[in-house]
Amino acid sequence: MSSEFINKVMKAAVNIQLQYNLPAAAITAQACLETGYGEKVCTDLHTGQYSYNLFNIKGEGPAGSVLVITTEYYRGVKKRVLARFRAYNNFDESYADYVLLISQDRYAPCRKAGDDPDEYARQLYACGYATDPNYPRKLIIIMDRYGLREMAEELMAGNKG
Repeated sequence: MSSEFINKVMKAAVNIQLQYNLPAAAITAQACLETGYGEKVCTDLHTGQYSYNLFNIKGEGPAGSVLVITTEYYRGVKKRVLARFRAYNNFDESYADYVLLISQDRYAPCRKAGDDPDEYARQLYACGYATDPNYPRKLIIIMDRYGLREMAEELMAGNKG
């Protein structure tokens, strides 16, 4: 089941890499980590609304938001909190919104690391994408475990040829 999810996300992530030079391997690892390989996409605590949010981006999306219990780190202390996450009408909107988010000035160091998935992962944390101090390490472990860098390179080569 995780390989099917990885393959779907990787195809979309390669398109993002081709258009915006953001590393497909890291983007795929993010979607895996944030959603439990597609098994735990945010749903509203009260209504059950499905968010289609592959990257757990907070705020208001095209389909509103969903209220979720989540884990955040405050000054190194892990806490469970209620938060609103963006809701989308489909996964394509989630990918498009991710690109818009990473296009913000705040994430310029991430964009500069577009050719290095590991550095991109480190910069995501440094830029405040996630509060978990282990976020970069977790992404790198997922990239290693599933050979995501190599998979992305193969798909990129196939799209260029």
